[in-house]
Amino acid sequence: MKKTGRAIFLAVAAMLCCTFGTAFAADPEPNSEDDFEFSVNDDFTEITITGYKGTREDVVIPESIQDVPVVRIAQGAFQGKNITSLYVPGVKEIGRYAFADCEDLHIVVILSGIVGDESFRGCGWHYNGGYLWLGSNCTIGKNAFAKSCFTDIEFSSYGSCTLSPRAFSGCRNLKSITLPEGLKVIPNDCFSSCGKLTEVHLPSSLKVIGNEAFRDCPIPSVDVPEGVVFAGAFAFFSDAITSLSLPKSLKWVQADLSEGDRGKHAFIYGDNIQSLSIPEGLELCVLDYVAGWANADDPYEFSSTAKGIIGGETISKSIKLQKQLAAAKTTVFRASTYKSRREAEYVKLREELLKAGLSEEEVKAFFAENRWDWQ
Repeated sequence: MKKTGRAIFLAVAAMLCCTFGTAFAADPEPNSEDDFEFSVNDDFTEITITGYKGTREDVVIPESIQDVPVVRIAQGAFQGKNITSLYVPGVKEIGRYAFADCEDLHIVVILSGIVGDESFRGCGWHYNGGYLWLGSNCTIGKNAFAKSCFTDIEFSSYGSCTLSPRAFSGCRNLKSITLPEGLKVIPNDCFSSCGKLTEVHLPSSLKVIGNEAFRDCPIPSVDVPEGVVFAGAFAFFSDAITSLSLPKSLKWVQADLSEGDRGKHAFIYGDNIQSLSIPEGLELCVLDYVAGWANADDPYEFSSTAKGIIGGETISKSIKLQKQLAAAKTTVFRASTYKSRREAEYVKLREELLKAGLSEEEVKAFFAENRWDWQ
């Protein structure tokens, strides 16, 4: 049976009581309307909270004010306010900067809706830990929780959510994350620079891992699930990674070709990596500048073959690697050659993404985010 918003809140509150000793455990009443500044639309059907003048530090947004639904929290409405915990039962939209720079805000429960760009950026800065619960069908904006304090981030098992670039970038206390089923895209920089993030559980629904998605996160091992078709440049760029398993479904590993023929800094990087499983049929895998192959006695163990690999400085210095690639009948070509093929490859990638289950809208958003034009 699907839980109601209130039942979810009570369950979360009980857990928070054990973990953080929060006031939410008492099942508080919503704040009085006198605590808020608000406006109503012309036909008196929607309330927007525009400011906070109350003294309560445990804020519970009311579902309605004077029998009119609260549907929106305006831009900057609570920015910098002295609050410690927040429960949002179901507004349609939380505006940009709405709770940004609330330096004591370290417990947040949001049941649904659009969480705007930078809406919780830098919250909980005075705390070395915190809890964030995101309900079903949330849309998380750019930098929405960037540089925030959360140690634990949980997603509802009902419905899914949509993430935007840099949504959780720089969450300095985050140690583990389990992303929800139904999530298809982890966008660019989504969890980059989370300096304590060592454990990531990716959903089986995942199709795309964006550029720098987990860059500079000390994750030692990653098992990318079957179904992922694209992995971006710098996606797991870290010296901490020791093993990486790529699925057979993977069709494209994006490179940063800004360094000319060197194909520098692709999917992973790290002098400590010990195993890399590369699937058969991979369209492009950039192996240059990965794990110091030029100086290694043994290159990675291949589980199968890749169709095409951008060659560069590392490959040219490793005779053993060249022999291994030749035995696998893998084509090695220069980055400059690949650039001339890029337009045709983008069309192929678009087809693969659609085939994998992304909608036309999602595919267009993907190409726009990466500043590519496939048309």
